[in-house]
Amino acid sequence: PADASYPGLDTLRLDPATGIITKDTGLPMVFVSTDGTSVWVLSSAAPYGSAAGLVANIDPTTGDMKEQADLPVENDNFPNTLGVYEGSAWVINVDGGALTKVSP
Repeated sequence: PADASYPGLDTLRLDPATGIITKDTGLPMVFVSTDGTSVWVLSSAAPYGSAAGLVANIDPTTGDMKEQADLPVENDNFPNTLGVYEGSAWVINVDGGALTKVSP
C-alpha cells in the first residue's frame, strides 16, 4: 500500500472475498510460512536491519501478532530460511550455522 511502513516487505492480511487489505503488521517481513493452522513470518532483510532476526506468529484470522521472538544476528549473518511444522517455526541461519525451533 502507498502508506506502507516497509514497501514491498509488509506482511498484510487481505479479505479473501474482496482482496482489500484488512491488516498491516508494520514490520518488514521477508519469509512467510504456514502449516495450514499457524502462520509465521521472519524478518531478515536489508536495509531494515533493526528488525533482522524477528520471528513472529501471526493470527491468520485477524492478522494480529500473537507472539514474537528475536533471534541473534551476528556479523550480518541473518536467519534466512523459515519453515513451520506442527505449529512451531523452524528457522535456519545458513551462514551462522544454526537451526532454531520457535514454539508458541
